[in-house]
Amino acid sequence: MKDKGAWLVTLAILVIASAFTIFAGISIYNLTSRPGSAKDKDKEIVSADDTQETGENDPASEGPEDTTADTAEPTTDPNYNPLDDGIPVVHPLTDEQLDYIASHYDGTSEYVYTAPDMGESGIPASLEHFKQKLAGIDRILFTGEPMNAYFTFVLTHEYEENITNQILDMLSYYNVHATFFLCQGYAEAYPEIVERLIKDGHEIGSLGASYPDGGLSTYGLKDQMNDIIQFQTFMENTYNYTMKRFYPCGEMISCQSAVLWTQMGFDVVLYGAAYEDYSHDAEIDPEAFLNDMKAYLHNGVIYRFHTTNQSTNNLMPGLITYLQQSGFTISLLP
Repeated sequence: MKDKGAWLVTLAILVIASAFTIFAGISIYNLTSRPGSAKDKDKEIVSADDTQETGENDPASEGPEDTTADTAEPTTDPNYNPLDDGIPVVHPLTDEQLDYIASHYDGTSEYVYTAPDMGESGIPASLEHFKQKLAGIDRILFTGEPMNAYFTFVLTHEYEENITNQILDMLSYYNVHATFFLCQGYAEAYPEIVERLIKDGHEIGSLGASYPDGGLSTYGLKDQMNDIIQFQTFMENTYNYTMKRFYPCGEMISCQSAVLWTQMGFDVVLYGAAYEDYSHDAEIDPEAFLNDMKAYLHNGVIYRFHTTNQSTNNLMPGLITYLQQSGFTISLLP
């Protein structure tokens, strides 16, 4: 019995030892050979770092998918095509136009604003800055003719007061014509106002279809192009009206976007005087309003207003009277 017991103990020890040996072998294999092991992970990290440094296997290094001027870096690639992002476009530009657009790629976008301090050229310093920044680009309208003033309005939505129609009544009384910039949502929602604008002899300009926060310069170039064409097509089909002016909605503008808009056949309008009348509930001081409009005044001044604040309609007659008494003619954009 003792021999039999000893034999069983020996057998158990052998079985346990064999199992331990097999388990250890499997563990060593997993640690050294299977995918995702610590050693392989070290290799993957090194490989990823090498890829980032060399640009290999990095989709961004093969060409920008989004050519938004706000985020992209300036390129020196002579084969760079700013519209080669794979998005179908309704009316493609010519190769010569694409080359011209590419030559103005600088990777920056700036906010258009005005301040009453005048620059050396006799226009607001902020407008003077953009005139230098966009120098050499045709069809950018900074000012009009000497001793002329121009009114532009941005239309995006209406309130119960129907302020736009009140402004149109006021302009009609003073025999003043203006340019009204619309987005597609407005043109769809208020057809009676659009039809009146046309009937009364005012000019309609484009804000693009979607009126995005930050402006169309935040879109890639093909998206900008499709957005503008969509609204242009809608206006032609619905109102038989072709828009010739473009206003940078959201007031962000890059050199490349400006070139794109002009190559699409638009005159790009940059205002030289404005008042913060876009808020429906803002209280606008009449004296401060007129003082600011006087401070902005320069030859060919382009005023920009909204039709969302009742004060705009109430204060415009005083500005019109002042301009006319100062010898300025208020007319449509040249």
